[in-house]
Order: sequence, then structure tokens, then C-alpha cells
Amino acid sequence: MAKSKRKRFKPDLYNVATIFCVVLIIISVIIIIKPNKKVTPYGVEIVQESKYKNKEITEDDAKEIAIKQFKILGENTTADQLEIIKLKRNNELCYHIASHKNNLEIKINGGEITKINAASVDE
Repeated sequence: MAKSKRKRFKPDLYNVATIFCVVLIIISVIIIIKPNKKVTPYGVEIVQESKYKNKEITEDDAKEIAIKQFKILGENTTADQLEIIKLKRNNELCYHIASHKNNLEIKINGGEITKINAASVDE
């Protein structure tokens, strides 16, 4: 009997490694490009500013973040219309920023929004 001259498919190690690397690169690009959105339980998207990560923000930076967040909430305000108070909550310094309809708290270290529509705060 004649032996069959069919070659079995044996993937070359180089080809497997190449395909693995291409898949890994595609997954990495998707993770990097995908926006990291935070949403409240009520479905409100929270503004996240990565340029302030691990830095202390000023009052002007906090107002800029607050204006962006208020626009998402449907309120058009300017920096002049905002009231800002510096306070300490859970051993962290925060800015409490209030407009006519909304208010929020932003951590001074990192610029992360921690509360939206919090109760009014007195100095």
C-alpha cells in the first residue's frame, strides 16, 4: 500500500507567535482608545479630567471642570455665576461648587468629582 502524501497541518511556531502579537496589539489599542466613562446610578455621565491626575487643582481649574459637568446636566453657566467653597470631607480637601440649579464637589488632589447635587454647604 502506498503511503498517503498528505501533509498534516502543523502551524509553524513563528506564525502562531505573529498571530498572537497582532491580537494582543489590537486588544491593547481598543483598551487605550476606549473612553473611561463614569456614570452615576441615575445615568448622569461624570466628567473626568486626566490632565489633573495626581496634581492639586486651583479654584479656576475646579470651575472649569464644574462648567463642563453642568453643561452635561443641561445648565449653561459661566465662572462668574459659580460660588466656590473649600472644605474638608473624609480627611480630603474638596471644592464645593454651586450654581443656580446644581452643585458638586471636586477633590483638590486629582480633580475628581465626588458628589453631584449635594446639599448646600455653609462655611
